[in-house]
Amino acid sequence: MLDGFDEISSQLQEKAIHLMKAITFNKSAQLFVTTRPHMIDQLQFQLSQLAYSLENFTEKDQIDYLSEYWETNLKELEDKSVIIRKFSEYFIQRVSHTLKDKEKSFIGIPLQCRLMAEYFQSDLLDIIKENRNESEIQKLLDGQKFDLATMYKRLMETKRRVFLQEKITVSAPNQIMAYAIDGFMKKTGVGNSQLGCTKIRDSREILEILKDSMRGEIGRFWPGRTRVYEDSGELPTPGGWQ
Repeated sequence: MLDGFDEISSQLQEKAIHLMKAITFNKSAQLFVTTRPHMIDQLQFQLSQLAYSLENFTEKDQIDYLSEYWETNLKELEDKSVIIRKFSEYFIQRVSHTLKDKEKSFIGIPLQCRLMAEYFQSDLLDIIKENRNESEIQKLLDGQKFDLATMYKRLMETKRRVFLQEKITVSAPNQIMAYAIDGFMKKTGVGNSQLGCTKIRDSREILEILKDSMRGEIGRFWPGRTRVYEDSGELPTPGGWQ
């Protein structure tokens, strides 16, 4: 299984495709490849194979997933499954009533549903600890914004937190780079006016916006050294900038 073809450097994708063709040449080995949607056409053409796409969560799936996720993560709080279920139902109801048409796919994507579960878990925990009733839960969620721009902002905030907590493992972090990453992650949300909030953009379009944001953020710290290693997708050290 090759998981995340879209995460391979563009310089190496052709080699990866040759490798996949070699593996499947004699038909004796099955190969499963996963990718984000924007790479599907290329893989279908190169491998002469139609792709399968995962269906988004239905509203019931979303409620079931959120309820199970929160019950698992808040398992130390006994006998709270009813209030967790109610919170999940009100939450999805508010999201569904706010987002329109294709925008609703935002919360239907399993990973993004998971990130929203992480983002709102502290709110749910406060509700449980304060023993709030259903009307108070509904009032709390009614006071929240659930438009696409705000949802993307929450998603990026959660990704930023996970990235800083779990992905950066260097023993002596570079403070300048930390500031650059912090500023970059803040700018990549839909709060950036370039993203807009009228529709879900194509992945390649969003990627270009992210690259532009990163160039500007790094340029604040190393003027004249704003070339991003676009092909590798990695951030070089200050000495590696040209």
